[in-house]
Amino acid sequence: MSQSNDLLAEVFSMLSDLKKEVAILRQSRTVKDAYSIREAADMTKHQGARSYPPWTLRDACRTGRWPGAYKPHPRQGWRIPHDALRRILVDGLPIEKA
Repeated sequence: MSQSNDLLAEVFSMLSDLKKEVAILRQSRTVKDAYSIREAADMTKHQGARSYPPWTLRDACRTGRWPGAYKPHPRQGWRIPHDALRRILVDGLPIEKA
């Protein structure tokens, strides 16, 4: 009985993991005009050539290393256009300017 309970618990755990992966895939397949820093960080973690934490991406926007990034309003967060995000996912962030 204990073995079947363990097996059942393992199956439920795997099912939960699969649900999370499907949710990530659905989110990544949705094309938006622009993405938040958090969304961009999640995408670099799952799809990118390299994973970047949100603070690194914010710094890249602030210093101009991420072409096309903009703030819709001074009190709002950075927005990253779809094309700029795709470039970073493939090539990574440019080297910091001297």
